[in-house]
Order: sequence, then structure tokens, then C-alpha cells
Amino acid sequence: MEWWVGPLVTVIAALIGVSGVWAGVLLTRRWQMIQRQDAERTAAEKRLAATEQQKLRLISYASRLRSHIERGDDPPPEDWPEGIYD
Repeated sequence: MEWWVGPLVTVIAALIGVSGVWAGVLLTRRWQMIQRQDAERTAAEKRLAATEQQKLRLISYASRLRSHIERGDDPPPEDWPEGIYD
């Protein structure tokens, strides 16, 4: 066996080990990023659902106010519904 084979095998084994560690670091970072994005998406979906509910309450209130006006009912109109300003 040549004198350079031993050191070459050692260097190759070290490179494989380092690349495994580096791959582990990259995979861990990627997994953390995916988890963070999932949490952000869930929070955004909750905000969107709340906004849609608020919009529906506002539309309903506007419809009731229009009906109040069209019927010729005396002032004041009904109070603001709960949760519009939340």
C-alpha cells in the first residue's frame, strides 16, 4: 500500500463527516423555517377569518340601517352591533 493512501482515506472520511454535519444543520434550519411559516400562515388565516366576520357584521348592520331609512322609521337607528370595533 502506498504511503499516501492512509492520509487520503482519513481526509475523505473527514470530508464525509463534515458534509453530514453541514447537511444536518441545513435540514434543521429548513425544518425551523417551515415550522415558522406554518405558524405565520395559521395566524394569518385567523386574522382573515376575523376580518371576514367583521365585514359580514358591517354589511348586515348597513342593510338594517338602509331598511330603517326606507321604512321611514324615526331616529335614532339601532345601536352598533358588538364586535365591529374589535
